[in-house]
Amino acid sequence: MAIDPVCRMQLKKNNATAQSVYHRRKYYFCTPSCKESFDKDPERYILIDAVSRLIKKYHKRDGYTAKRAR
Repeated sequence: MAIDPVCRMQLKKNNATAQSVYHRRKYYFCTPSCKESFDKDPERYILIDAVSRLIKKYHKRDGYTAKRAR
């Protein structure tokens, strides 16, 4: 599984319509327009991805869930 770094859609790598390599890492995209957006400003999407991963990591560590937040 892969996550399109632009629209955050989950997709199977073999179903990706486009790919880009940036800093030796391969990124998969659900549409050519997502790839085009990424290629224009990859650092933006890499930063969003890194922040998203950190949030998930800390929520998991702290036992945070959406139900618990209510």
